[in-house]
Amino acid sequence: MLSPALAAIWVALCVSAWSDEATGALSLPALAPVKFDYAMLVQPEDAAPPATATEEPPQPGYGRAGSSWLTVGGAYAFDFDEDHDLNLHAMWSWFLGDRFELGVEGAGWYFSQAGQDTGGLSAMLVLRYHFWSGPEGDFAWSAFFEGGSGVLVGFDEVPDGGTGFNFIQRGGFGLTRDLDSDDGPNHGARLLLGVRWHHISNGRIEGDARNPARDSVLVWAGVVFQF
Repeated sequence: MLSPALAAIWVALCVSAWSDEATGALSLPALAPVKFDYAMLVQPEDAAPPATATEEPPQPGYGRAGSSWLTVGGAYAFDFDEDHDLNLHAMWSWFLGDRFELGVEGAGWYFSQAGQDTGGLSAMLVLRYHFWSGPEGDFAWSAFFEGGSGVLVGFDEVPDGGTGFNFIQRGGFGLTRDLDSDDGPNHGARLLLGVRWHHISNGRIEGDARNPARDSVLVWAGVVFQF
């Protein structure tokens, strides 16, 4: 038999449970305070900086697809007879793919020849294939074959007895060498040296009698810069 005190406690608990169930009241556990840690907002010193959308990929080096270059240089041609050709030229070139280079060249000429010496201007389209990319394959050196064709406008007859307007063709071999590695691998100035067959002819536009033509061996040198 329960004592009156225990009975009173039991009745009080039942009433309290009935009251909570009837009213839908819920008792929630006490929440412990959260301590804010400022260190969570501080980036570690050795953490890498986040990538930004404005960063651009590095430019490809010499001999690689997408790179473009400006060459300035000079040339001397001799036909093993009486004619000497000199030029100063500039060429913009672009690598269509690795090793394949397409160029557009403009040149000023001086022709020391039998008859009247004269000058002229030319424009050419040039294609090169760099078949060798140096001992390490990194284009510190390269060797190439080239071919080109264009037009020549002389201030007088070239050759003497021909016409002022001519076509020019060439084919040859050349070497390049990286001169400056401070701008990164194969991004600095380069030296170019070459030798080629050099042909001048008007294509018989005024008949065989006005087309003396000329074939010479031409040597040339230049310096190339990334453009």
